[in-house]
Amino acid sequence: GYGANYKWVDNYFWEGSPQFTGPVPSFVVVDAQINYTLKKQNLNFKIGASNLLNNEHIEAYGGPMIGRMMYINILYELKKE
Repeated sequence: GYGANYKWVDNYFWEGSPQFTGPVPSFVVVDAQINYTLKKQNLNFKIGASNLLNNEHIEAYGGPMIGRMMYINILYELKKE
């Protein structure tokens, strides 16, 4: 299986405490994941990335820059008798 997600966020004004109030510029994020299942072995493999294009951005004024996060997941299911 596979999946992809495209997210565009328009610029907005973040209101927090007085020192953390200000504009947040618009940004684009692309997420993607692929997975593969081995039914006989009860295994599922997933690999994916959030913010695949590494478009560093902020989501709150004064907050940290957010970049790419990649992951690998291996799931083994115990057989139910």
